[in-house]
Amino acid sequence: MIADDTKSDEVTPDDVFWLDDGNVILLVGRSAFRVHKSMLARYSEIFTDMFATPQPPDAEQLYGCPVVHLADDEADLRHILWAIYDGGKYLVNQTVSFDIVAAHVRLGHKYQMGEIYTAALRRMHSCFTNNLVTWLTVEKEYKSAEMSFEPIDAITAVNLARLTKEHSMLPTALFICSQLPPDMLVRGVQRPDGSWEQLSPDDLARCIEGRTRLFGRRLFSSVRIGLPHLIGKELRYPSEDFYRHCRDTNMPLKPDMIPTASRTLSTPTPTWCCERCMWIMRDEEITQRNELWKDLPEIMGLASPDVAFPWHFSWWDCLNKSQ
Repeated sequence: MIADDTKSDEVTPDDVFWLDDGNVILLVGRSAFRVHKSMLARYSEIFTDMFATPQPPDAEQLYGCPVVHLADDEADLRHILWAIYDGGKYLVNQTVSFDIVAAHVRLGHKYQMGEIYTAALRRMHSCFTNNLVTWLTVEKEYKSAEMSFEPIDAITAVNLARLTKEHSMLPTALFICSQLPPDMLVRGVQRPDGSWEQLSPDDLARCIEGRTRLFGRRLFSSVRIGLPHLIGKELRYPSEDFYRHCRDTNMPLKPDMIPTASRTLSTPTPTWCCERCMWIMRDEEITQRNELWKDLPEIMGLASPDVAFPWHFSWWDCLNKSQ
């Protein structure tokens, strides 16, 4: 943490967190944050221990303050300082963007900031959920009441789940990753400092293999939904009629069965199918979707998930949530 003396003209004070009465300077590259030891120590066990350790007389100083060098992202640090200085009122009752929540998880874990870390994990779990009913709401706009995200953010979510051992986030995070375009999945997501965050080779393989498995499940489910024994006699040629519908809507060509479940069959009754058959088919589709959700950890290569998925809910709740 301690380095040679730094000249004041070699650093750039932060526009927000350069407090004239601050008594410690956090240095990230050339960016300097002048803040208060007491505020850092209040939220972080790591900083509490650091400031309690006596420093040698020749320890590095800048503007009369001790300097702490941090190997963190500048934007992440700024997000965590906002949380520290605004305290309990910070982001209350707001839908927070993923990058802010990720910064709180990342630095909250690193510096043992219990309160900030716990709140950030709650927001993360609100989107990368292990509950299908919750997911059916989240996937419509990629947001919950607590957090919003973009599909590519799932790459960071996977890495954060690995870092924090929050394994219940992995199935949905990996599932979203498996739906990304291949070049985006391999390249990763660019962070504010210009670096690239990528999946580990093992998780990248899980996504590629999981996409193949999802394709097979979608194909099987699409055919299963339209099998003649599930449909009434009103259809003269049920298999042919369903094949035509399947072909026209590209149902078996999409591996993302969970987010598209019941979308194809939630439209008004088509001319090739009576209302009674439509309800039978919707019932079967929901059954197939629930089975896929139950098997999602295994599909995404997580043979022994640490946290089981709660997928026990009524058929009617599923139907209502999927519309």
